[in-house]
Amino acid sequence: MSASIPIPFPLGESLWWTGYGSREEWVTCEECQGTCASVVVLANGETYSLACEACVSGYDPPRGIVKKTVRDFRPQTFIPKRVEVRGDEISYGAGPPNESCLSPVEASKLFSSLEECVEACVKLNEQSAIEEEKWRLNNLKHKKRDLAFSVHYWRGQAKRHRKDLEYAEARLHVCIEREKRAKEAIDSKREKKIEAHGLAAGADDGK
Repeated sequence: MSASIPIPFPLGESLWWTGYGSREEWVTCEECQGTCASVVVLANGETYSLACEACVSGYDPPRGIVKKTVRDFRPQTFIPKRVEVRGDEISYGAGPPNESCLSPVEASKLFSSLEECVEACVKLNEQSAIEEEKWRLNNLKHKKRDLAFSVHYWRGQAKRHRKDLEYAEARLHVCIEREKRAKEAIDSKREKKIEAHGLAAGADDGK
């Protein structure tokens, strides 16, 4: 004889659900506060302004706004039409038994009264806000560290290339001086030949 498993809510009963708890909206970039630039202050007091990488999309310039997933649980009406039992987990579906495209809803997120659902939504929103703030601070910390590294890296690159440029300019100056001296030597030889030729011609005329 198979044991029956009691379900918390009968099918067809009007219930309250906390919802998926997420929506997308455009918000001001927290990294640059809409200015499209991030300011990095190094330990030595040097300040650098870099294009904000948090609100960049592909190869486009920073926009000052970002698309953010907002966690927002709100009571919604829910009428279960099918039930699924997997071990100790019980979930309900709003579609017919043969429909599998809709995600099942956990029984723990369903309530008979609106008051209970509102209380559950408040707790879920508070928990989401705490997790979001932790993620935001951690992400901001990594962004600032990456920007500081970028400043150090490109400042080092500029210093190295500046030395390369100074060396190249010095070599160019040497080459120009050598070319100048070579040209002067050629011109001097040419003048001496012309002078010698003139003296020879004068000597022939005097004979």
